[in-house]
Amino acid sequence: MAVSRSVRVVLVLILGAVFVSAAGVAFTWLTLGQAPALAPVFNRGPLPLGGDGNTVWATGSGMHTVDSDQVIGPPFRHISDLGDWRNSLGLLAPGNSGQPGSRHYDDQLSAWFEDGYHPLLFAREDVEREAETKLGLTP
Repeated sequence: MAVSRSVRVVLVLILGAVFVSAAGVAFTWLTLGQAPALAPVFNRGPLPLGGDGNTVWATGSGMHTVDSDQVIGPPFRHISDLGDWRNSLGLLAPGNSGQPGSRHYDDQLSAWFEDGYHPLLFAREDVEREAETKLGLTP
């Protein structure tokens, strides 16, 4: 029986949480993301990142020390055409999915560093035409 990539990622997450807990570390998503065994699942770096807290490309070290190599930066950029929304462009790095098992988890990362953009879809017919999947949530 083949196991999907998504199932493998969930298993890694569960085993990683057990690993982190067994090591006596308080379990948080932050510590889970820092667990060496899980770094390939979550981490897409190190990546070059310019800017500072006073630039358009605003970056910073967040709550970490200034000399930390863990830096935060802007994940989304867009160009809006207020005269015709269909001409608007955008990019969400590293990708549109927050699930590491998805092919869209980091599929926009290289475009981010190459000044790439894609159309932002505002009209329902454009969204429905371009949709790959639909997720239905019911209570």
